[in-house]
Amino acid sequence: TYWANGGNGRDATNNAERVRVTGEDAERFTVHVEATNLDEASQDYALIVTGCLKAEGQGATSPVPPPVPAPVPAPVPAPVPAPVPAPVPAPVPAPVSPPVPAPVPAPTPPAAAAPTPNPPTTGGP
Repeated sequence: TYWANGGNGRDATNNAERVRVTGEDAERFTVHVEATNLDEASQDYALIVTGCLKAEGQGATSPVPPPVPAPVPAPVPAPVPAPVPAPVPAPVPAPVSPPVPAPVPAPTPPAAAAPTPNPPTTGGP
C-alpha cells in the first residue's frame, strides 16, 4: 500500500495527491480512489499516471492538455457610505447686555418762595 503526499496513512484533507511508485516491468497496480468530506454524494475525479505503462480497461493513455485554472472572481468593493454634510452651526445671537436704568436725577429741593413784593400803598397816613 502506498499513501499519498508522502504520508503514512489516508489523507482526507487534500484534494490533489501524488503517489510515487517504483515498479518493475510487467508489474500490475490497482488504484483505489475514495472521496471523503464531500458536500454531495459523489464527485468526478481525474487520475493521472505517468511513466512507461500499458493501460487496460478504461482510461486514457495519451497526453491530455493541462488543466485550465478556474477564473478568479473580481473583488467586490466595499460599500462606501454617502458623504454626510457637515452640520451647520445655528446662528448665535449677539450678546445682549441687561438693560441699564437711566440715571435718575437727584430730587431737587422745592424752590424757595419768592418774596412777595410790597403791596402798593394807597394814599393814607
